[in-house]
Amino acid sequence: MCVEFIERAWNAYKRNFWQIVCAIILIYGILIGLAIVCFMPLFGAILLSINIGVGNVQNILIQAITNPLVLFLTSLGLLVICIAGAELGAGLTKLYADALKGRVNIEAMFFIIKKKFWTILLANFLRGLIIIGVFALLLSPYLIFLLTKSYYISAFFLIVGVASAFLLSLLFSLVNQAVVIDNFNAIESIKKSVEIIKSNYLQFLVLFSILMVLSLITSFLEWVGMLINLFLITPITMLSFTSFYLEKRKKPLKRRLKKKSVKRKKR
Repeated sequence: MCVEFIERAWNAYKRNFWQIVCAIILIYGILIGLAIVCFMPLFGAILLSINIGVGNVQNILIQAITNPLVLFLTSLGLLVICIAGAELGAGLTKLYADALKGRVNIEAMFFIIKKKFWTILLANFLRGLIIIGVFALLLSPYLIFLLTKSYYISAFFLIVGVASAFLLSLLFSLVNQAVVIDNFNAIESIKKSVEIIKSNYLQFLVLFSILMVLSLITSFLEWVGMLINLFLITPITMLSFTSFYLEKRKKPLKRRLKKKSVKRKKR
């Protein structure tokens, strides 16, 4: 059954190859451009330190990073890049959903970002906060035993904690799909993602594992593997997840309409 989602993803990818590749290039171009602009204060401070002759590389970096203005602007830049990454990721999800339906329009990707900007931002912020909280909670026994110098016990809790937190974090893999496909708000989209994956957890885990193994295999091919991952494995992964969402979701709006029609017939 998991192979079926990958097959759908592959067929959608083939039909919309150039649109998907162009969208990926465009998004990474935007993110790289933002990174260059946002880190310019840091680069400027490093160059200034070199010209002044601060000393070795370590002293140059410390001088640049400890500057309050540079630190503030760099932190602000990182925040902008994170927000842009979340928004563009949701836009790509919309593109993948359209590709599975057979119609792709790159403009629609930016339209959904504009339309659902705050919902996307809040949903991804809450998802990140929950995942960080889960990791912090499950890794707390590791830190406690590490402080008591019980290294073997702490290593056990580290492995168990990381594995458990990672498996739980999979529950939030379909948040963007819920936002851009079914127009859910931030909290509803998180609930929907958890509901779908919890009901089909083993199947989603197998799907995720297959795609991650493919990604791991191609990563050994160095630069070629990186390009394969970027332009093939990652889109196939997101298309598969989106196909999984489309298959497993329920449509509450249609159910409500059916209930209303039944009531009208009774009257």
